[in-house]
Amino acid sequence: MGLLSELVAVGREVAAEVEKEYGACSVTTNLGMYQELKHMHWHVSYRGESETEIRGMYGNHD
Repeated sequence: MGLLSELVAVGREVAAEVEKEYGACSVTTNLGMYQELKHMHWHVSYRGESETEIRGMYGNHD
């Protein structure tokens, strides 16, 4: 398995743990002007307790 595959596997494991503990998670990265120092990275984040909190932060993307 290559290094990138190993990194993705770890990211999936962390996301699964966050989802299991909190019921949901968000996995994002920044590109272009959103990233001052160009490098590959991921954010695994818990975004709220309820649908209302999540939609309040991000809106409805359906």
